[in-house]
Amino acid sequence: MIIKEVRALKGVAWYVQIIVIASIFIYYFLENFVMSADWEILSLRSIDDFAMHDSVRRMQEAILSGEFKKVLTFFDYGYGNVFWLANAVVFLPFYFFDSVQTQIVAGRQLSLLFIFGSMLLIGKIGQKLRPDAPLLRVSVMLIIATSPMLAIIGTKFHVNAQCIFFGILAYYTLIRDDVLGHKAASKAALWAGVAVGLKLTALFIMPIIYATLWLRITQAGTLDVRKGLLEFSVRFGLVSAACTVPAILLFPFFTRDLAATYATFQMYKNMGADFSEKIDLLTSITETLSYSIHPAAFGIIALLFFNLARTDARKGNFIATILGLGVLCAYALVLLTVQKPPLYQATYVLSASYFVPLGLLGVSDLRLPSAWRGGVALCIVLIGTGLSRDFRERALPLHRFFEIARSSHVTNQLQALEGMRAAIGQLRTPVRIYQDYTTVFPATRFSKGVEVVYCYGTLRDYTPESLGRFDYVALNSEHYIFKMPPSSAQYKNATDSERRKADQEEAARKRMRETGILGGVKYKLIYEGHNALLYKRVDQ
Repeated sequence: MIIKEVRALKGVAWYVQIIVIASIFIYYFLENFVMSADWEILSLRSIDDFAMHDSVRRMQEAILSGEFKKVLTFFDYGYGNVFWLANAVVFLPFYFFDSVQTQIVAGRQLSLLFIFGSMLLIGKIGQKLRPDAPLLRVSVMLIIATSPMLAIIGTKFHVNAQCIFFGILAYYTLIRDDVLGHKAASKAALWAGVAVGLKLTALFIMPIIYATLWLRITQAGTLDVRKGLLEFSVRFGLVSAACTVPAILLFPFFTRDLAATYATFQMYKNMGADFSEKIDLLTSITETLSYSIHPAAFGIIALLFFNLARTDARKGNFIATILGLGVLCAYALVLLTVQKPPLYQATYVLSASYFVPLGLLGVSDLRLPSAWRGGVALCIVLIGTGLSRDFRERALPLHRFFEIARSSHVTNQLQALEGMRAAIGQLRTPVRIYQDYTTVFPATRFSKGVEVVYCYGTLRDYTPESLGRFDYVALNSEHYIFKMPPSSAQYKNATDSERRKADQEEAARKRMRETGILGGVKYKLIYEGHNALLYKRVDQ
């Protein structure tokens, strides 16, 4: 009787978790439509959507105009050419229909689809590790579905979701069959190359893939280890190069273009370093982990991973050992070498972080009654999901778009937008606008004859020689990068370099307000209200 009740409870728990996972993805699917009615509202949601769409659109234009040299060397934001090319082709119909909002929403949903696919692959990997623990596999997937990072990458048109999927697919391809064959190894090399070609941060899971490949070749006994590793490396290297920048494979004909590509890489690999706070290693570890799972749950799962690996190692299976050590190495490398804020560090270990919840499968090896094991797993899931809520409320306020759409910030910006329209009247094109990325303007870079350049708290560095002259300057008086009042705790805790940048930015904006001069050019304030300041060049 007790056994039947335990089985019934397990069945209920399985279905409840499946319903929760499905509900989460339905919610994000609906949320991806919010704040997409027009460009002005869209700009208040995420600058990433703008940036990704802008580059995809330029790739589409290069394809349609036959600029194949540009197509082969396209490397915006340091993301691989295959991302821009594949998305440009997939979304080409939206270009002809001039439905840019639809293209961005479709891009967000594509990210969500890849995240869902990655979660299912992790479930498949869990099935290979512990085929008799279906409840634990669903619990693993639930931890992924409720992670704060999913709320970020599943609601943006971005490269991260696609990079994660192909990296996990490469690993799953290696362990899918009972015996690794030549065809499976070739496919794994292809998928790994695509992952690295999409975004170079996928390199952090390559030690896991290579170690697993070596183990699987050794176990198969039908392939020469050196030959197998060499063939994999050649395929992986060629696919990575072709997906990153195809022109690399034709370098004698693209020397000058590849030099420009390398300069782009140098610029974007340091992106975010200027905004890093000086925090101790323990805080960095805690906050980086918290984007994926609560640190307490990570610690427990790490111990369970050890138990899982030890049990399998006794049977001559070292897959779990490689996974556990590989994930720890990936986190250690990022935390010690990437000098950026925790959010950026978390994106570097995204692919590795998806393997972390697999440690929960170690519960099945505990010497406890079945009912107790289920209770332990449930507690870990609650720690990993429920306790991280406080962090999500602090770290993810910009990703609750249903709430943001009704917020005073959005209301203020839309009211400012109407005031700007009245002050400008008929906008004469061509026109160039310099604006804070936190404000709006009644035109975008996608409007014909309009060029928009975003200011990321760098008004202090502006010169006409660096960015050219602008017809309008739109600033946000309350929300901009490096806004740091001297009386604030943030200012007091900042480094000397950060304080200097904040002071210089404040001085530049004050000077603009008092004199109307920016980079030696005279501007007139034509609108002020709802935290918005709009300047027009005097000679216009």
